[in-house]
Amino acid sequence: MESLKDKIELIHKKILIKEDSFDKVSENGLKFLSKEEKKTIGSVVLNNSITSNYPIGDRVVYPQFAGVNVEISGERYKVLETREIFFTFNDKSIEAKNGFIVVKPINKNNTITSNGLKLVKDEEISNTNGLLISLSDETTINACVGDEVVFSRYSGFTLIIRDEPYIVLSEEEIFFLIKNRNKQ
Repeated sequence: MESLKDKIELIHKKILIKEDSFDKVSENGLKFLSKEEKKTIGSVVLNNSITSNYPIGDRVVYPQFAGVNVEISGERYKVLETREIFFTFNDKSIEAKNGFIVVKPINKNNTITSNGLKLVKDEEISNTNGLLISLSDETTINACVGDEVVFSRYSGFTLIIRDEPYIVLSEEEIFFLIKNRNKQ
């Protein structure tokens, strides 16, 4: 039986994915909490030498209308340009892509950060904070994994991976960051 790699060759910064329905919970435990802006997920089934940093089998999250639907030997796939991807994940890691940042929300009952900054709880001051889990190479902020970030609670989108909540943000949505002194 001929493999996909034998049948087609992806050109430039493209990957081929097998798309999952965004409504269902993936086998890796991915669930979206808000559906105002639909996101979709899929598994990488083919890459090329340029896109080898998107390993076959990794899951990708991207906007609803990204990519091009194709049919190959009766199977439906989607061709994505790598610039369309928010982040990738697998059983061991989450990796932000294309200027995005992934944070783990910090318990909202905590009003004082680890560095002593007090966050005021007020309906008119709608900020929240999170622990930086992954930031893509394209981000320009001087931050490291483990730093705290403060952002509007209306920013980004929230999802659950293996029963843990995460928020995906662009760097423009971050008000400021609090450096983790324990790392310095």
